[in-house]
Amino acid sequence: GAQITFDYSGPLRRVTLQRGEAHFTVMKDSQRPFVVEASGVEVRAVGTAFSVQRGASTVEVIVTEGRVAVVPERSDPT
Repeated sequence: GAQITFDYSGPLRRVTLQRGEAHFTVMKDSQRPFVVEASGVEVRAVGTAFSVQRGASTVEVIVTEGRVAVVPERSDPT
């Protein structure tokens, strides 16, 4: 039941998880980091394997190999 969109056209390999859970195995490319966005949370990887699950009010990240950086949703300063 996962729903994703992706954009590999720019300097990032970007995936947006709109619903559900997805597992990613990422090939290392330091020039084009892999980023998954879910509910305003960004998960960034260069070469690793991980899952992202988007719930109604939470985002869960499970790393099965390597490391990822998780950036929480930023609040609007206005």
